[in-house]
Amino acid sequence: MRNLIFLLSFVFSFACNHSQEMKTGYAEVNGTKLYFEQIGKGHPVILLHGFTLDTRMWDDQFEIFGEKYKVLRYDLRGFGKSELPTDEKYNHSDDLKGLMDYLDLAKAYLVGLSGGGRKAINFTLDYPEYVDALVTVDATLQGYQWSPEYNTKLDSIIKFGWKAGHDATLERWLNFEIFIPAMRNSELAIRLREIISDYSGYYWSSEAVNWDSTTAPPAIERLNDIKVPTLAIVGSLDSPDFDIIASMIAEQVPDAKKVVIQGAGHMPNMEKPGEFNQIVLDFLKSIEK
Repeated sequence: MRNLIFLLSFVFSFACNHSQEMKTGYAEVNGTKLYFEQIGKGHPVILLHGFTLDTRMWDDQFEIFGEKYKVLRYDLRGFGKSELPTDEKYNHSDDLKGLMDYLDLAKAYLVGLSGGGRKAINFTLDYPEYVDALVTVDATLQGYQWSPEYNTKLDSIIKFGWKAGHDATLERWLNFEIFIPAMRNSELAIRLREIISDYSGYYWSSEAVNWDSTTAPPAIERLNDIKVPTLAIVGSLDSPDFDIIASMIAEQVPDAKKVVIQGAGHMPNMEKPGEFNQIVLDFLKSIEK
């Protein structure tokens, strides 16, 4: 009995000492409120979600990355629990800088997926002193000329959303080609549907302002100005445009490489979380040597 009590006390103590405390809240920056979650200790890693998504898309990375790093994920303005935009002009790069200043984060590794990748690239160009490394995941890129086929399909969904609103647009969006590989996984399909169903639909409205960050000159013309180690990840099953963008990043950023995750589409962090996590953690470890 005595040994059993000792063992239970040891297990309880170990669990307490190794549990991670999560900090959540709202940061009032640039005239808005941004919802954030932070966990872990060490060098900051900031996760930027994609269009119509929110912090939950990083559930398979948040705590795992938090075992080694101080991990921050947040809902961008207009998404998740963060406030919707107003008529006032804003910029996502300025929002992220304000959030980092609010949380006393001087520098960070950025990881951004899709539109979050675009914002991470722009932030690295707008505020290079805040960034130590950049990971783009099936990223979009300011200034990139999308293929006519992809652009026509996406444009039809956006314009449909202007007329029909969020609920009617949801099914079209979930059946868009970028989500098809993920939606074939029944468990993942439920998660994606839940996240995207909770999206306000603001940026599907014709009233939306400044739906994405811009930098001048456009990022596509300034990739060689990115001076931090960069990793461009892309799923092999994603639309061809995203593979082209990943190749451009790998070829034009001075210290960059490209990794293709086989059998994954637009959401490799959710479709192949184990492989994705290992790739990112190995990359970060390699630049810390």
